[in-house]
Amino acid sequence: MIVAFKNIISSKLMIYMSLGLMLFVIGSKLLEYHYQTIIYYQVFPDPTRRATFFATYEVFANLAWLFIQLFLTSRLLVKWSVGASNVLYPVLSAIAALALFIYFYGNSQGLLANSVIVMLSLGIFTQFINQEMRGALRTPANNLLFNAISPNQWGNNKAFLNGIVFPLATLIAGTFLMTITGAESLIAQIDWGFSVEQLYYLLPLIALIVSILGIFIALPQWSQYEKDMQKRLEDEFVKKILGHQLNVKGGIKEIRQVIHQKLNSSNTYDVIAALDMIRILKSDLFLNQVGNLLINKKTQDFKVKKHCLQTLAALSRSNSNLIYLLEALGTEEDAQVLSLIIKDLTKFKSVNFNHLIEKRLTHPAPLVCVEACLYLHKHQKYRRKQLIEKKIMARFNKAELSQNMPLFLYALGELRLSHYSDTVLPFLESDNPKVRLAALT
Repeated sequence: MIVAFKNIISSKLMIYMSLGLMLFVIGSKLLEYHYQTIIYYQVFPDPTRRATFFATYEVFANLAWLFIQLFLTSRLLVKWSVGASNVLYPVLSAIAALALFIYFYGNSQGLLANSVIVMLSLGIFTQFINQEMRGALRTPANNLLFNAISPNQWGNNKAFLNGIVFPLATLIAGTFLMTITGAESLIAQIDWGFSVEQLYYLLPLIALIVSILGIFIALPQWSQYEKDMQKRLEDEFVKKILGHQLNVKGGIKEIRQVIHQKLNSSNTYDVIAALDMIRILKSDLFLNQVGNLLINKKTQDFKVKKHCLQTLAALSRSNSNLIYLLEALGTEEDAQVLSLIIKDLTKFKSVNFNHLIEKRLTHPAPLVCVEACLYLHKHQKYRRKQLIEKKIMARFNKAELSQNMPLFLYALGELRLSHYSDTVLPFLESDNPKVRLAALT
């Protein structure tokens, strides 16, 4: 445990995970006490009916849990990332606590009528968030945070969280509940001067505050996870490239030499490997070399240019990136590369390149024309959006029997306009699988 404690102190991510677990347990116990002891006790005063309800709830709630786990959790983690997904659970807990507070406070003040159906609905909603969503969302998302930690520390760190932080948080929550509710029954007057009615809304209010604190902890935890994960990937990547662990003193110089050698190699695969290394390491030191490689007329290979653009996109967004992209936009002749450049320029939303992109509307390559149209249509400062729609539709009508049909179906989909649904729907029955896929997406 001493080793684990030292790891906790030295790791910001583990500090955030420990604080997050503590706040989660405290908030969870407060909400559980509320719906188990207050809501269900009032809705089902008869123990037999209460037991029947619990059995029925468990059947349907576990089915919902299984459905979420199978079909939603993985998609959510992929779409939102691990860090962002860990913010979602405290947000849901805060919503449940806020709903309880509003109802019981409004009821105590005479603003809301007492309703068994509303109370039961709130109890079921809160229990589902507190119990099933914990297993379906929080647990898998939280476990994935350990990917940013070295595997040889997993055992000690998990033992610390489960063996010390969790029991400590449970002790704090239990002691607090015993103190605020008094040693006797809930029916008795509270030692702190709170009435039973006040307790009904004070508990969710405290749970709401704890959940909000959990959100504030989850945000820097998200950022720290990304940093630690990046560092771990860099270490693993460098270890594979160099054949040994990166040395603090000489390793950085060594990896730079490897990248320089590969960038200047006549072998395309060596150049691509160097670009991948720069992209993964996010080393801005090589920005000028990557940019010059992109705009160099001697660089003819599409794969190299594509990797140059991917690498520039991964580096810190700056005027230097922008200058290279704009120069490449003016000199590049390959339609595939041009379309990728226009896509990358969409990331610089604060700058207006509409006059430059408009020149690409007349480009003979449909791929370039489509990306230029989409760039202009999505830009907030571009006023002639209807003209863009007409241009896409004109190209679409001409492309009906050509191989470019999937491209223009993709363009119509990217416009995000519902009135084009009738135009796209017939292509879902096309014999061409590429056309069907484009119409579907």
